[in-house]
Amino acid sequence: MPTTNRDTEHEYGRLFAQQGQLPRLPVPDLRKTLAKYGESLEPLLPSDKLAHSKRVIQEFGESAQAQELQQRLEARAMDPNCANWLEEWWNDLSYMGYRDPVIPYVSYHYSFNDDPLCSRPNQRAAKLITGAMAFRQAIVDGSLSPEATKAGALCSHSYKFMFNACRIPQKPSDICRTVSYEGNATVVVIRNAQFFLLPLIHDGAMLTQAEIEQVLDRIVAQADANAAVPVGLLTADNRDTWAENRRLLIDAGNAAVLDAIESSAFVVALETSRPVTRVEFSHAIWHGDGRSRWFDKPCQFVVCDNARAGFNGEHSMMDGTPTLRLVQHVIDNAPLPE
Repeated sequence: MPTTNRDTEHEYGRLFAQQGQLPRLPVPDLRKTLAKYGESLEPLLPSDKLAHSKRVIQEFGESAQAQELQQRLEARAMDPNCANWLEEWWNDLSYMGYRDPVIPYVSYHYSFNDDPLCSRPNQRAAKLITGAMAFRQAIVDGSLSPEATKAGALCSHSYKFMFNACRIPQKPSDICRTVSYEGNATVVVIRNAQFFLLPLIHDGAMLTQAEIEQVLDRIVAQADANAAVPVGLLTADNRDTWAENRRLLIDAGNAAVLDAIESSAFVVALETSRPVTRVEFSHAIWHGDGRSRWFDKPCQFVVCDNARAGFNGEHSMMDGTPTLRLVQHVIDNAPLPE
């Protein structure tokens, strides 16, 4: 079961104002559930095995056990302490308990159009950071409105896992770690397999886009003059293997470093590649060579050395709808170069 300390106390402001009015996820009628299960078997089984399975389904549907299990589901759905009867099981079975690597089996990516106002990679990275932090601030100060359709507001639950969050490998099932927004206005910048913590607040004020670009210039110069063990590759491994290696890293005295990465608002990967074709570009944004990434972060912006950019997302606690809104805001509303 995914655990997190970012619960209802973080649900404030416009984004979460209508959460209590959202309809609860209904429990499907037992007969419809069984009928749909039978239909799902039709393209998978030969006729004799399909007929046998449908007899078993019918017998189960008529049993007292089926009625009891359905009643338990309905009771769970009505429990006021359970906002969604399916969420815990879905997250665990589909994501947190899934042991294959998150990349390429879970993570997703967006490839951005080129920005004609940003010809330098660090200029573009600074612009993305500035825009993303503005979006984060709208969540923190409660001014961000919920997404909505004509029928009303959509659920905003997953926004709590957008910033200052990280998937943590554990056996037998991973967890999602979140930290307070306060005091954690930081970004982890990765270049040439080296990790740099960039605090974005100085003397009580957010760094300007120009100031961020200057810091990124210094980071690139230092990273390109040195080499490092590509620790980020560990996040692309089997989850049990990564859990074991994370423990080894902690035991070797790296707990503070891991904490800085996991607690950061998001990650920015400054890739050395210069992709040209669509396939090259997609591969560069999705995974690159894996050395300058931290695939457990929900939000990871990627900027290549030719200023092409994109976004890589870890899927476990957040679908693409909130992050699509994030990147659209970053692209459309980030300030112009200074």
